Amino acid sequence: MSGFVVINTLQYDKELAELLEVFIKSFKDYFLENELHLKAQQFEQAIHHAIESSNVCEIFVAKKMNDIIGFSCIIQTKPQFWYLGPFAVLPEYRRQGIGKILINKAIDFAQHNNGGTISIVTRWYNEAAIQFYKNLNFYIDSEYVHKGHKIVKMILEL
Repeated sequence: MSGFVVINTLQYDKELAELLEVFIKSFKDYFLENELHLKAQQFEQAIHHAIESSNVCEIFVAKKMNDIIGFSCIIQTKPQFWYLGPFAVLPEYRRQGIGKILINKAIDFAQHNNGGTISIVTRWYNEAAIQFYKNLNFYIDSEYVHKGHKIVKMILEL
């Protein structure tokens, strides 16, 4: 992993706007421009909902020189069921171990909060992401089409 990277829990009030910028920069190659901003809005709404509801939720951020360079978000959807995502690392910081640390932080958090099953989704053509999750012991549970896109759902049993 690149030096001087620190993993913390998101300081919600101070860092949400920066987190959304990282989201947009990280996914700009995967979504059309109008779809990308809609996804960012949906992500922000999901964060607000998770924090305001009784759902257990944690967002871990990776920082370099006080700038967020990646994050992982884990939300308990019901007892012993977790959704991991979104998860992103800025393109220039990928393949340095930062993503693995962020995902492992989320997995550890779920394990310390009664464990269960973690699910994550990605698009079927994102072979790098699928292999990355497989390397972290996730397996493909199902595939489906959502809004014209083929989605792969992956599972990790804790």
